[in-house]
Amino acid sequence: MTARSVGAGGPDRGLDAVRSRKDRLEPPTPGQIARLVGKAVSVSEERFCVATRAGCQRRPGAGWTT
Repeated sequence: MTARSVGAGGPDRGLDAVRSRKDRLEPPTPGQIARLVGKAVSVSEERFCVATRAGCQRRPGAGWTT
């Protein structure tokens, strides 16, 4: 097990913070997070609906019609 795999509280946490400042990396804004989560939910719902509809079409005797 390496020091890096210890987790967020591991010994490399301080080094990661220094690297982030040096590379000018910033955490995402709340708006960026909201857009990302919204897109993920939308894609997930679309895939669920497509899969559900495809499953219903394969079983025409199950009482569902399209």
